[in-house]
Amino acid sequence: MMQMDSLTGIAIADRCQFDKVLPVEWQRAKRSGRPISLVLVDIDSFKSFNVEYGSAAGSECLRRVARKLYTEGKRAG
Repeated sequence: MMQMDSLTGIAIADRCQFDKVLPVEWQRAKRSGRPISLVLVDIDSFKSFNVEYGSAAGSECLRRVARKLYTEGKRAG
C-alpha cells in the first residue's frame, strides 16, 4: 500500500513495494519490447540552499521538485 509523503503530498513507496512492482514492470517491458527506467534524483547543493534560505524555502523547493517529477513522469503503468 502506498503512503503519502507528509511534506510533498506525493504518493511514496517503500522498498517492499518496489520489490513487488519491479518484477511486474520488468515483465511488462519484456512483453512490449519497450525499455524500463528507474530515476534517482539528487538536488545539487540542497543543504547549502536550505542553510542560505531557511528550512521553509527548502521545504517549498522539495514540494515543487516532487510535484514537477510527479506530473511529468506519470504514465499508465
